[in-house]
Amino acid sequence: MYCTVDDLRGQVSERILISMTDDENERPETMTPLCLSRIEQAIKDAGGRIDAYCQGRYQVPFSPVPQVIRSLCVDIPVYNIFARRGFDEDSADKAVVTRYKDAIRFLEQLAAGRVTIGVPQPPPAQGVQIVSRPSIMGGLDNF
Repeated sequence: MYCTVDDLRGQVSERILISMTDDENERPETMTPLCLSRIEQAIKDAGGRIDAYCQGRYQVPFSPVPQVIRSLCVDIPVYNIFARRGFDEDSADKAVVTRYKDAIRFLEQLAAGRVTIGVPQPPPAQGVQIVSRPSIMGGLDNF
C-alpha cells in the first residue's frame, strides 16, 4: 500500500473517518475493526488505480514510494470514503472533491507522459522486427 491509515488521519480527523465508515453505528467514537477494514480497502483500491495509470511508464508497485504517489494515495481514498455518504459541495467536502479531481488529472498527465514523478522509467521494451524480402517471382497471378 502506498499510504497508511495514519497518513489519512493527517488529512482528515479520525472522528470524521469513523463517521464515514461506521455503517453499523457500533461505537461512534471508536475505530472499529470494520471501520479500519473499510479504510484499508479504500487505500488498497487507490493503490490499484494509481498502478493502473502508472504501469505503462513505471515499474509498479513503487518501492520506495515517491512522495507524490503517497500524496495521491491519500487524496483518492479520502474521496472514496466520503463518497460512501455523499458530498455537501457547500461545506469542507468541496476540498475533498477538488483534491480528488486534481489527483486524477495528475495521474492522467502522468500516464500521457506530460509530467514525471522523479523515478527512473524502465527502458522501452525491445520488440521483434520482422523483415521480409521482395518477391522474386512476383505475385501468383502470373501462372
